[in-house]
Amino acid sequence: MATMNVSLPGPLAKEVERLVSSGAYASSSELVREALRHLLERESKLAWLKAEVQKGIEEADLGELSPLNVDDIIQDGKETLAREKRESA
Repeated sequence: MATMNVSLPGPLAKEVERLVSSGAYASSSELVREALRHLLERESKLAWLKAEVQKGIEEADLGELSPLNVDDIIQDGKETLAREKRESA
């Protein structure tokens, strides 16, 4: 595994120390790895969302609009989340 030195401003360094000393993480390296994994996952989800928005804009420009209203979309989202939660359990 590669070694890297990272400089943090005081408040962030104190948070790292607090989380490690609390036992939440075995080391500052473990904490940074976990934080980076979360950042990469967030960036991936954001890239997907941006692509979906762009697709929607392009479809709207072509007049291809969804017949669903906001309430239908919210309900569909809730059902999708519930199904994904059941499938991952």
